[in-house]
Amino acid sequence: MTGSPPTARRFWLTEVTTASAVVVMATAVASAGEAVAFAAVGPLGVLASAGYVLRHLFLPGVLAVVAARALVRSWRLGALVRSWTRPDGAAPRLVAWLVWALLAAWSLALCLLFASERLLAATRAPKTVSLAVMAGGLVLFAAAVALTPAIVRGLERVAARLPVSPRRAAWAFAVAAVGSAAAADRLIVRPRVGHLELSLLPFAGAWMAVCVAGYWAARRLESRRKLVAAGAVALVGLLSVGAARYSLAERLDVVLSVWGDAPVGGRAIERSHDLYALRDRVGLTTVAPVATAERHPNVVLITVDTVRADRTPLVGGPASMPALESLARAGSSFEWALASSNVTRRSIPALVTGASPFRVRGRVAGWALRLDPRHVLLAERFAAAGYETAGFACCESFFAERHRLGWIRGLDSVFLDRDGAKLAGRALDWMRARDRDGGRPYFVWLHLIEPHEWEQEFPAREYRGESNRRRYDRGLNAADRALSPLLRHLTSSASVARTVVALTSDHGEGLGDHAAAYHATDLYNSQLRVPLVLAGPGVARGARIRAPVGLVDVGPTLLELAGYRPPEMPSMDGRSFAALVDADPLNDGPAPGEAYSVMVEDRSVPRSRWALLYGRHKLIALDGRPGDDPGDVELYDVRADPNELTNLAPQQPALVQQLLERLRARREVDAVPAF
Repeated sequence: MTGSPPTARRFWLTEVTTASAVVVMATAVASAGEAVAFAAVGPLGVLASAGYVLRHLFLPGVLAVVAARALVRSWRLGALVRSWTRPDGAAPRLVAWLVWALLAAWSLALCLLFASERLLAATRAPKTVSLAVMAGGLVLFAAAVALTPAIVRGLERVAARLPVSPRRAAWAFAVAAVGSAAAADRLIVRPRVGHLELSLLPFAGAWMAVCVAGYWAARRLESRRKLVAAGAVALVGLLSVGAARYSLAERLDVVLSVWGDAPVGGRAIERSHDLYALRDRVGLTTVAPVATAERHPNVVLITVDTVRADRTPLVGGPASMPALESLARAGSSFEWALASSNVTRRSIPALVTGASPFRVRGRVAGWALRLDPRHVLLAERFAAAGYETAGFACCESFFAERHRLGWIRGLDSVFLDRDGAKLAGRALDWMRARDRDGGRPYFVWLHLIEPHEWEQEFPAREYRGESNRRRYDRGLNAADRALSPLLRHLTSSASVARTVVALTSDHGEGLGDHAAAYHATDLYNSQLRVPLVLAGPGVARGARIRAPVGLVDVGPTLLELAGYRPPEMPSMDGRSFAALVDADPLNDGPAPGEAYSVMVEDRSVPRSRWALLYGRHKLIALDGRPGDDPGDVELYDVRADPNELTNLAPQQPALVQQLLERLRARREVDAVPAF
């Protein structure tokens, strides 16, 4: 500012000081509200959250406030509005510009929405469609600019008949903008895009509201009161930053609690720290499982994405899957295995931690879940027990090291590829090399994607006349072919004697049932019922088990079959069903059996839902939130009605109440912290 007149220097010094105080206060207020709403972590957590957000938002916030003030000053908006105001107090030109701004904004937004929808639908020609979208957008923009004067003049003539003051026009514009946004979201956006997670909006709205109110108040305070107010605000900022530093040094649990729950505070923590590095300071509970036997077999976990059980031959489905059938003959298959959730980011973490989805803490990152570093994964437990570990997986968005999601913790080596046959082949080579060496036992996790990609790999235009179900079955067959050499090796007499194998899926696929084309939309069997086969030492051959089990129980079962005592609460709420796998064919087990599944409210799920399968009856709670009692419920006899077409809840209220009590007990377990 060298050479600027003193008045200008004083002006900008005042502006920066005022903006700094306003930003600190706005950040503290918005962060406190967010922390209280999303993460009940107490006063320390509230202050720490504000400190972390302030660390990243202070400088950009000050620049934004000063820039906004400079814009208002240079444009002289007050004088401009007064020049548009007639002697009678009406401001038709202002009304015209506001109406045109609103119409133009929503026209552009709708064009972008429809263009994006077309772009996403055109999977085979993305570049062509992208160019068309950009060209169309440029044409619309040019047309809007060219027609603006004429349109505004026409709107001004209409507004001239309405004696609307500038203040009323501004309020009407604000109400119309908010109302039209809500209406568009409800009537246009959500029917096409689905649920949108908007947890950042309350923070942004509160922050901007406090900034405007604070700036307005600051300009009206006397100099002495301004100093007092600035000092108080500075103290709040120092306390927030100090709380963040103290929590990092002494109360890491508070930092991780805010990270997992608060949308903005969590982002700030994620940008401030490497969660992997923090893990060394977490103070984990005992990772190594307690041995219950002297010898420990190899363990191979195979998860195939998006396999709907009733399309597989395990329960009479039409898909050709001879390799899966051979594994079932070599071991035990479960007729009623339910995934812990109906979406990968919730189901897989529950599988590899042994904790139900509501107890798995983390943050949604893309389509995945970034795990809280305090969780201990199945691979880590085997590694701590002396196993050599490896992962062979698709895809990078879930398993790449650079994404830092935590899913591959405990795996000594990880190999990524989209081709299931290449993954299975590499896993087979890796295992054969270890078998020849005869060294440590190993744990291998193999994850294939083929059935998930059924619509892209087998598009309707190339497979004319085939139904969606038939094309989906082709995806199942592709996965089975990819696994065939590996499963042939694992079912050989030598391998079965020394390797425990589990094959399952993370969720199913709607395929039109209950109006669901894909998954992540409901808790019916089409999206939850998955195949589950176990083979190896301690597992009966050719057994079919009817008792329901949940995939959250797979981890504890593998540990027990490998000769270890599975951890219990709080780290694992899954329970081993190893006692079932030496049962007689078609055995219902010593008890009815129980499986529990959930939908967790997040960026693509508008409300949480719960399902409980107990024996042959399944209860689905359609409403409510984690702390509430379930709302509307549905009841099905899945043995007689596996497609869940007849809701028995009105006819059997006593059974509904019995299952609701079991569901409430299960949800009480969900309320227990995992660490």
